[in-house]
Amino acid sequence: MNSRTDLHRCLDQSLAFAPSYGPGYSNHLPMALHAAWELGADGERLAAQVQREAGHLEPARADASTAQDWRELLGQRDADARLRALMFAEIEAQGAEAALRNRVPVLITSPHAGLFHGMIRTAHAFESGHAGELAAALASWAGAWSTLPGGTNAEPQSLDAWQRALQQRLVSSQERLRGERLLSVAKGLDYAALCDALAPETHWVLRREQLISMALDAYLESRNFVILHLITGLRALRVLAPFVPNWPDVQTWLTRAFTAAWLASGMERRWQAQQAAPAWPELHRAALAQFDDHVLKLVHACWQEDRLRPDARWRQAAALVTETAAAIPAV
Repeated sequence: MNSRTDLHRCLDQSLAFAPSYGPGYSNHLPMALHAAWELGADGERLAAQVQREAGHLEPARADASTAQDWRELLGQRDADARLRALMFAEIEAQGAEAALRNRVPVLITSPHAGLFHGMIRTAHAFESGHAGELAAALASWAGAWSTLPGGTNAEPQSLDAWQRALQQRLVSSQERLRGERLLSVAKGLDYAALCDALAPETHWVLRREQLISMALDAYLESRNFVILHLITGLRALRVLAPFVPNWPDVQTWLTRAFTAAWLASGMERRWQAQQAAPAWPELHRAALAQFDDHVLKLVHACWQEDRLRPDARWRQAAALVTETAAAIPAV
């Protein structure tokens, strides 16, 4: 039986772990748990996910900070415990939605934080309805927070022209990409020329729809790991939309993050999309047969988006990721 109680029990266990491990790879466990649960995982399958991942994750650490304003701790990964405490106190006092209304307008200035995992984890946490995990997710976003620079004063381009220019510029790298790679790419001339060159839309929601469609096409042609994060990140942004104001700067921050990730992806567009893909029940089973966090999250994201805007490409992307999971690195 697929029970929210089982999900919450496993999320309770996942709170014992830090938001990152090793050389800066993100802790995907809570996100994978929620995605797997929505795809139909029962308590036994969720417990197996925890058991599989607990071995490589690092324990959550205490810190000595006594800050009372969470904004003083933005960008301080070592302040995770204090950030969690501050976030949880507000959620307990005011509720999840009030906390998100207070926090997201600040955090959305850094949609790329942790290679989009701050935003992704927060969306999964909100959907899960688990107060402790939502506090931990907001804390992870705040701890990984950073800003991206602006670009040169370029004439605003149409979406088609901007997309063509972006496709002509990629930064090749053998380095395993983490959030720091985006910051490095954002110092380059290609980024500066493109990050602020896209003409704005009337609402950031329209820009999100354009960018996620662009990312979907790119994933089908490249199976690229970074582009996968653009899809799951932009899905997360849709979930958090009620808490994101329609400020012009939201499009700016979003487009800069997308530009940096695209340029840093090093993708090779050499694949042809499948002409047909299995139905969603089969794709759910294929994802749950694996324990790969990225497979679970991408299949979940594509399934959600397809229910809102039916398009065969979503099932094609889900089929591709279940086939190519062995090639996906940890970040």
